[in-house]
Amino acid sequence: MVGTALYVVGTALYVVDTALYVVDTALYVVGTALYVVGTALYVVGTALYVVDTALYVVGTALYVFGTALYVVGTALYVVGTALYVVGTALYVVGTALYVVGTAFENQFRHRASCFSRFSSVSEQSRHSQQGRCYPNQGSARNDGRKNK
Repeated sequence: MVGTALYVVGTALYVVDTALYVVDTALYVVGTALYVVGTALYVVGTALYVVDTALYVVGTALYVFGTALYVVGTALYVVGTALYVVGTALYVVGTALYVVGTAFENQFRHRASCFSRFSSVSEQSRHSQQGRCYPNQGSARNDGRKNK
């Protein structure tokens, strides 16, 4: 009877050992599967790292290019603003010169008409009031001839 009891206990331990072996094998299979999945994820992660590094390099290059464009654009804005200010100043100076030139031209025409009147008036009338140049001297009534 002890032999049978030991046989039953041995058989039970064999069943438990076999069950543990099956569980161990299942865990090994799961571990191997996880290792394969981990390796695949490592490969994918490495590929993504390579792509990310390439994108980082491209992004850095684009950032540098964008910064250069910003600097050039700012410089062009400053130059354009300076040219606008210079152009406005030249416009103001030109307008002032136009006004002064128009004033001088009017004075010159007036003086020239007076000079031509002085040169066409006889010596006697040169000393009279009619020889002087007044603003209304070019009218028909007062052009250096005697009124009747």
